Amino acid sequence: MSVENRGEPGARTAGRSLPVRAIEVIGRGMTTVAGLLVVVLILLGVWDVASREFGLPFMPGAGDLPALVLAAIACLTWPRVQALGGHVATGAVVDRLPTQVAMAAQVVGYIVATVAVGWFVVASWQRAMKSLDIGETTIGADRLAVWPVRVLLAATLVVLLLQMLVTVVNHVAALRNGERVAS
Repeated sequence: MSVENRGEPGARTAGRSLPVRAIEVIGRGMTTVAGLLVVVLILLGVWDVASREFGLPFMPGAGDLPALVLAAIACLTWPRVQALGGHVATGAVVDRLPTQVAMAAQVVGYIVATVAVGWFVVASWQRAMKSLDIGETTIGADRLAVWPVRVLLAATLVVLLLQMLVTVVNHVAALRNGERVAS
């Protein structure tokens, strides 16, 4: 299976390990779910307008639900965007450096970012579990549960962390081989 990938060395090779392929499949699946949620978001908007314009039954939670769905859509795409190299690019600076220095700078940057995401994973799981324990809801009249989106965010950050670890390993391998990876 070939992958369109600008940022990962060796991404098109068939020799990727099972865990790396599994992370890739999970990321693709999450992106597919995000796409389906976009359709849900559109349908929610259409129903909301139709209910007001044509006297159809009002959907409970119509005010808060789109914000929760939009949050889910955003976080579900993070691992795939990382795998495709669609993150914030550093090319304006890194591309002007000698290959080894540029790769070392990228490795250091990815390590720092990976540590930050690791911290986000811990903090988001703690907050998700607290939200679940207290039954956190939105403030609106319909009081929608917030914890499912918090748990989804935490789970997505775990997949993003795994994808970032793959990126770090690939960049370290490229640095050792003297390869340059697109920034």
